[in-house]
Amino acid sequence: MAVIMLLHIAGKRSLAETTVSEAVLRISIGAVLIQPLALKNEWEAIYAGTLLIIGIVILAKIQIWIPKSRKFIIGVPSVLINDGKMKLEELKKARLTTDELQGSLRLKNIGNVEDVELAILKSNGRYRLPLSQTKYLQLKKIFKKFWIY
Repeated sequence: MAVIMLLHIAGKRSLAETTVSEAVLRISIGAVLIQPLALKNEWEAIYAGTLLIIGIVILAKIQIWIPKSRKFIIGVPSVLINDGKMKLEELKKARLTTDELQGSLRLKNIGNVEDVELAILKSNGRYRLPLSQTKYLQLKKIFKKFWIY
């Protein structure tokens, strides 16, 4: 019960939406809380978990109070594709290969890099992939055939 309460206090964002630092802290909470519980010493687990939760809250508050700290705590988004062209330097910084990026595009049903106006790797590891205007209009035309108005 204490574990559920502590995780509820930590925040409502799902693990997929968290940044690396938040995910590490949440996993640490689980590791810290499970050891004393196995030894039947609940108060140590609650104390350690509370300290980690306080760490999560402090990191979140620091990011709000000092916006420039986000760069160091979370990281900055990377522009991987601009105007249909891969930016190889940004791929290297993000430690991604062209195959991994193209695989991510295929998962979003995008066949060509040229169809993407801008690909941004956000700090939570997700991609933002707006289509180019011409590709968007082509898809809109195709979908209009199947939609009934």
